[in-house]
This record gives sequence, structure tokens and C-alpha cells, in this order.
Amino acid sequence: MSIDENLDQFEQQIAQLYQSVADFKNCTSALRNQKCQQIDAQLHKSELYLIEYKELLRQSAVVPTSTRSRHKQLLDSFTSIRSEFSSVKQKQQNQQQNELKKQIVTVNMQYENQTDQLKDMNSKIEESVLRVQINNQQVVNQDEQLQLVDDKFTHIQSKAEIAGQLVSNMKQKENKSSRILQIVFVLLSAANISMTVVVAVQNTGK
Repeated sequence: MSIDENLDQFEQQIAQLYQSVADFKNCTSALRNQKCQQIDAQLHKSELYLIEYKELLRQSAVVPTSTRSRHKQLLDSFTSIRSEFSSVKQKQQNQQQNELKKQIVTVNMQYENQTDQLKDMNSKIEESVLRVQINNQQVVNQDEQLQLVDDKFTHIQSKAEIAGQLVSNMKQKENKSSRILQIVFVLLSAANISMTVVVAVQNTGK
């Protein structure tokens, strides 16, 4: 390859770099990494042309001034587009980092909000558990009170049954006493009649 052919290809490569960098400025974030790798490959290829040019220059006995001047212009263009790409790349990396920081801040805020919500839910759950425990204790107390009432009712009912039995026994005794009195009264009446008859007979005999 001659020096002029080398410079022609180097010039074409620089033109492609300008177009690639322009596309890189306007590409979406999804294509940014792919476009960046493509430009890095083009820069590496351009650097190979520079290395080849130096070798051809060393092998050439005479190099026209116009050729040297053209090479210098292309080298300046290459240096400029490489610097521009580096600046744009750094700017986009900073933008990505800022976006990432914003996302991290957003995620942290969401995490803090969720943490607060979880704390609030946990507090409500603890309150509910406490209310359930209080209600359970109230139920236990009510059961104990009902048991006491039931025991008292059973005790009163037992006493009532005993009292009823006593009343029944007393009535039976009263009935027996009344019967006995009736028999005694009959016997006394009979005895009185007998005495009356005896007295009458005695009086008649006189």
C-alpha cells in the first residue's frame, strides 16, 4: 500500500468517525453501548492507519510536502473527532450516572416509604393483637363470672330443694299431728260419753 492509498483510507475512516459520533450523540440509551463499541473499533482501526503511515514514511525516500501536509490535516481531524467523542462519551456517562443516582434516590425513597408503611402495618397488627388479647381476657373474665353465677344459682337451687324438702316434711308432720289430735279428740269424746253414761246409771240406781 502506498502512502496516498493509506491516507485515502484514513480519510474515509475519519469521515465514518464523524458520522458515527454524530449518530452517537443522538442515539437512544438502549443503543448507546453498542454505538460506543462501534466507535471504539473505528478509532482503533484509524490508529492502525497512523501506525502504517509511519512505517510507509520510514520506507519512503522522498515524501512530497503536500502529502505531509495532507497527513497533518487528517491527523488533526482525527485528533479532533477522537477528543469530541471522548467528551461526548464522558458527558453521556455522567448523565447515565446522574440518572442512576436519581433512580437510586427514588428507590431509596420508595424503600423508606415501604419501610414506613410496613412499620405502620406492624404497629396496627400489634394493636389488633393487643385488642384480641384484651377481648380474650374479657371473654375469660365473663366465663369466670358466668361460672360464679352458675355456681351460686346451683347453690341456691340446692338450698331451695332442701327448704322444699323441709317444708314437705313439716307438712307431713303437721298432717300426722292433726290426725293424732283428731284421734285423741275422738277418744276424749268417746271417754266423755262413757263417763256420762256411768254417771246416769249410778244416778238411776239411787
